[in-house]
Formats: sequence, C-alpha cells, structure tokens
Amino acid sequence: MSDIVMADTEYKLSESLVGHESDVRGVTELSDGRIATASRDRTVKIWEKKGGKYVVQATLFHHEHFANCVLRRQDAAGVFTGSHDKKAFALDGDGNPVQVYEGHEKPVNSLSMTADGELVTGSWDGSAKVWNVESGACKYTLPGHVHAVCVLGLPNGDVLTGSQDKELKLWRNGQLLQKIPNAHGDIIRELAVIPEFGVVSCSNDESLKVWTFDLEPLQTLTGHSGYVYSCACIGLDHYVSGGDDMTVKIWQDGACVQTIEHPGAVWSVAVCSNGDIITGCSDSVTRVFTRDPSRRAADEVLAEYMEVCSAVRSKSHSKVGQLELDKLPSVDTIFSTPGKKDGEVKVFRNGPTAEAYQWDASKAQWDKIGDVTDTEDSSPSNTVGVHFEGDKFFPQGVYDRMFDVDLGDGLIRRIPWRYGDNALLAAERFLQREEMDRAMYIEQIADFLRSNDRPRTTPLLGMQGTTPEPAPPVQRAAPVRASVPAATSSSSAKSFPITSFLTFDAGNLDAILNKISEFNQKLKQEPARERFSLSELELRQLSVLVEVLKDKPRHHLSSFNEADEKVLHEKLLAWPSDVIFPALDLLRLYVLHPKSEAQYKGLSRGLDIWTRVQRCLTAPDCSVNSWLLALRYLANMFDLPTNKQAMIHRRSQTLDVLSAAFKIDNKNVRVALATVLLNYATTFDEAPDQDSKLQCLSALAELLSTEKDPEATFRGLVGLGTLIYKDESVRDVAKQLQIARSLDGLQCFQTTTPETEKVKRVSAEIKQILQ
Repeated sequence: MSDIVMADTEYKLSESLVGHESDVRGVTELSDGRIATASRDRTVKIWEKKGGKYVVQATLFHHEHFANCVLRRQDAAGVFTGSHDKKAFALDGDGNPVQVYEGHEKPVNSLSMTADGELVTGSWDGSAKVWNVESGACKYTLPGHVHAVCVLGLPNGDVLTGSQDKELKLWRNGQLLQKIPNAHGDIIRELAVIPEFGVVSCSNDESLKVWTFDLEPLQTLTGHSGYVYSCACIGLDHYVSGGDDMTVKIWQDGACVQTIEHPGAVWSVAVCSNGDIITGCSDSVTRVFTRDPSRRAADEVLAEYMEVCSAVRSKSHSKVGQLELDKLPSVDTIFSTPGKKDGEVKVFRNGPTAEAYQWDASKAQWDKIGDVTDTEDSSPSNTVGVHFEGDKFFPQGVYDRMFDVDLGDGLIRRIPWRYGDNALLAAERFLQREEMDRAMYIEQIADFLRSNDRPRTTPLLGMQGTTPEPAPPVQRAAPVRASVPAATSSSSAKSFPITSFLTFDAGNLDAILNKISEFNQKLKQEPARERFSLSELELRQLSVLVEVLKDKPRHHLSSFNEADEKVLHEKLLAWPSDVIFPALDLLRLYVLHPKSEAQYKGLSRGLDIWTRVQRCLTAPDCSVNSWLLALRYLANMFDLPTNKQAMIHRRSQTLDVLSAAFKIDNKNVRVALATVLLNYATTFDEAPDQDSKLQCLSALAELLSTEKDPEATFRGLVGLGTLIYKDESVRDVAKQLQIARSLDGLQCFQTTTPETEKVKRVSAEIKQILQ
C-alpha cells in the first residue's frame, strides 16, 4: 500500500511495457522499483527503468508451461513465480532460480507470503501449501477446497484461502479455524490485505467485498460487468480491481470513482510504492498508470490509447453468430468445464475474442482450434468449421467443409476443404492418398471442388461440424504407386505438372537432442572452441523447442518462445562444420512447424539463417552428413507458403550453392538434391521468371547426366517434365540441349527393377513432350 497522496485524483496511462507474446497473468513491483511480469508465453520478465522508460532487463525461461503468477519476495531481492507446470520458483534479484517448490498436482495459480516469511501457494488441485522458503520443504497442506485456490498471508501469521467453491477459509498452523460458506456468489479470484484493517476479495460474481480480519463482512462493491480477476489495496477504503469486462476500476469510500478502459481482459493489478498502478492484460501488454502529471504519457499517446480501447470495445459489443460475446463463458473457466464427449466443440470468451476449443477425451483437456467471428468475416483463418485429424497429405486443422467422395465401392473417402484453396492441388493430394489414376479423375474432382467453393452463410458460433456433401459417384481405377503424385499407366496419360512438394518429415528428435548434447560436451572440453558451447539454460530452452516439435498433432495450436528459437538459429547454426549436422537436422524439422514462418517474413526473409547454412555448405570441410541435412532443410522450406517465398526470393543464390553437391557420390544426398530441384521446378511451373527456369533446367540436366540411383533419377525427371510441360521456350532450350537423346543413356537403366520401370515410363513421357 502506498502512503503517497496525489493532488490529481485521475489515473492516466504512464507507459506500456510491450514484450510478452501472450496474456500477462501476473504483475508486481520489486523492492528496488523494478517490475516483474508473468505470462502465458511461459516467460517471466524483469523490467528496469532506463532513461525514464521501462525496458526488459531479463527474460526468464525456468517454467515449462504458462507462467500464472508472480510475487515480490519480502525476505530478499527477487520474486516467486507459479506456473501451469505445477511448480513455484524462488528467484534471486538477477532472475536466477534458487529454489523450486514441487508437490501440487495441478497448476499453481496464486502466491503469497506469511508474516513468518513462508511461501503460500494455491493450486487448481483444490489445495494450498505452506513452504519453507530456504529448504523448499512443504510445511503444511491446506486441503478441502474445489479447483483453483487463491491464497493470502495475514499480518498475524494466519493464512486465508478462497476458491471456486465460493468459500473463504481461515487457517492457523495448518489447521482450519473458520470458514465462510457462500462468501461470494461465484468463484473467489483474489485476496488482498488492507493493512491494520482487514482484507478485500474479488469474484466472478462481478463484485468486491471488504472483510475484517475476523471475516466479518463490511462492504460490497459492485460496478464491474464481468468477472473480477484481481484486486489490490491502494489505501484505507481505497482499492483497485481489474476484470473480464476490460476495465480497471478505482474504488474509494465504497464507490467507483474511476474506470480505466483496456484493450482486453485485465488479469492482474498491483500498486507501486509511488502510488502508480500496474496492470497485466490479455493483449500481452503490461501498463503503468499514474496520478502524477510528471509521469503521464504524452497527450498524443493518451489519445491513441483511448482510440484503441474504443475500437476494441466497439468490436467486442458486436454479435458473434447470433449470440452476444458477453454471454459466453470465460476462457478462465475452461479447466473446470469438462467436455461431454470426444470432439465436442465449445466457444469461450477471451477478452474481446471468442475462441473455439475442442475436447480431447484421451487427455481430458480442451484444445484451441480457432477464433470465432461474425458472419461478415468468414475467412478461413478466422472461422470455426470442421476439425480434420490430419494425414500425410492434408495437415491437421480446421477446414470450412468436409466432402465425402463415393467411388462406388462402398467406401467413403474425405476431402477437407478451405474456401479459396487451390482445387487442383487438393485433388492432386487426394489422388495421391487414394492411389487413384490422376489422368482419369483429377479434372472431375477439381471441378467439383471449384463448384462448391462458396462462402459460409450460416452462423459459426458453437458449430460442431458441417453436413458432408458427397461428390458425384465415380468408378474406381486400379491403384498406382509412386514416390510423387502417381504417374498413370496409360501411354497418353501425363505425370506433369506436379503441384505439390516433397518433404523429409521423418526424424528422431530425441536422438538429435542427444547428439547435440554430446557435441556440446565435446566443445566445452576444447578451450579453442568452448565459446561455441551452449549453457545449461540454453540446453533446456532447446529441449522445450524439441518438445513442441515432437507434438505433431498439435502443431496448429503450439508456438515457440523467441528465446528458444534464438538458441537454434544464432547459437547452434554457428557451430563449427564438423559438429553442425545435428543442428541442421533440427532446423529441417523446425521449418515444417507453422510458426517457423515468422522467421522468414519481412524484407530479410530469414537472411541470417540462410547465410549460416550457406557458410556451412561452402566450408572446405563440409561433411556429407551436413550436405544431406542442409539439402533436406531446403526441400522442407517449400512446405509452408512464407518459407517457400523465401526460397523463391533466393532461388539464384541457392541454385548456385547447390552446384557443389553434384560432386558428392552419396545416394541419400543425391535424392535430397533431386528433391530440392523438383520442388523448385514445381514452384517455377507458373512463374514468369525464365532465367530461374533455365537455371533449374540446367541443374536438372547435370544431375540426370551422372545419376545412378533410380529414385534420384525419377525425382529429377519429374522435375524436368514439370518445367517443360507448359513453357514452350523452356522446351525449346531442352531440345537444344538434346535432353531427349540423353535420356536413353540414363545410368539407372543398366539394371531392371520396379524402380527403373517407373523411370522409363516418365522418361518416355518427357521424350513425347519434346518431339
């Protein structure tokens, strides 16, 4: 509580602290005036003042899941933090973990300290625990609540707890002294001490209540229009609260004297020693508000902030589908709202946004599948439709439609579809998956998809799926197997152009991480190269990144911490050539994750990463393993649109670098090289850039002139056929190079196997095109 009294009673924005990547769930001021914040991005940040502005002093990655709460340490400089990983930590003034408190069975959501200097934690497991700060030993467990428990250490050494069961409970030395049933009408969210007087509580019932230390109710404060998530004491009969209604309210003498708008739900509030107020918001921003005119933001900043709040508030008042946003359950109730059946879709309110979640019965949890908007904006990225479990050809995710295709054999096959998708590509992938004759069916299926590519006109809220619409029955053809979209057995059928990309998605991430650890230990033992080694923290960060990559079914939901990515991009890719190959192996799997696209946006298009890979490949001692994994990385870059654009942007430099790979006589390297060239040919199929096409044509011709492996030859031929299929000028150059004649002498024809038979078939199609 602050003893400072300001002449101006209005709080105004002082500063916005931008740096977190998700909701800020906890805020506090440290003993030296710094600020600590906890976020759902799994980090805790320490902010210090420099030049009159707060800047990030440290970003801490000690938690393995959402950071839920943060508490200033009274016994020393530093903070306590609690997380979704079921742990609490004590950190010193520099942010180093000095103790961990483990024992809760569910997330830690509340922290406090007793008058005796002990840590109190509240958890979603329905209990509170009292800990010895130094040893980390649990002194007491305070059981009996339901779901989330908020905690408060009182000046006399007692502990007060509140919970989702609406009860307040008073504890002394681990024993229950008193309980107040129905202390609130809904979940009790937070408790705060009113020095020398009592406590204030806040609740999902949209109210605050003032109590004596003996739990005699004195006052009820109403005015919020949503859940009240957080409260703090400014002074006697002077409080601050924040909530789901996107406001902070200032209370004095039993009345709300000021409402401060926010662009999202306010998860946490705290009072500084100088009287300023800190807020943590669902828009990922921490803000400081002040009554001191000398610390207020400039008038134009204040005006801009109010405009942002006004715009968000206007949007949040609109209808989503046919229901009001403020009638949806809050996302904060998601952990106490079990699904009724596997696959159930439910919509929750997260500040100004309606978010759709799907129930995973096997893990008893809700997984986010998208945001819900009103029907005026039903773009695929913003709507909730049909969830597809994913396969090798269609990624897991939410689609606008799910078409059932009846081939007349009694089996129903599904094509997931998003409005605006490439119908030909979707048909191509479907035919690959079902091993059907491309020439016979591709146009029929593509035409069907085009004719049904229309926007949704029904409300999206709460939708659990759409009614599948079957495609017209077609007859089943004999299956055709190939490494790329199936070539046909008919002499008149064509295997070109290819419109999908080949990738290398198989990998043992645990083995990769073990190899990195092994090489890291090797670097530490060599004084001349010790500077390249990773710290223990960096190894842990890398482990977190690997865990995200391992969970493939949830790639569409998961994301990376920026600091974890920096370990890969800035530290690992700077390793010496003889030990870099596991870093390249990790990189080629990383670029298959949708969030990797953020590294390849903007003007640079991932220039730093590309430069490090190029430096490795042009090093005199670049190993075969490094070449193999770097080529697979380049092939995988075509899988996602933004990453593919980066490859197109650097096509000339990349193809130049690849010329050195033609001298490597290794089957796997040659297949990877052919795959990169095939993917480039697929990209150039519709591109007007003739120089790039000719450069790719030259590279493919060089590959085929010396290639012995049937699979590498096959991929090279498919790339060649794709390049020449539509472009007459490229065909003319191919004729000048006498490529058709050179195909008769392909080295893989020296043996007859099933693999060489498909090579002969594709080779014959190319020669027919070049006639």
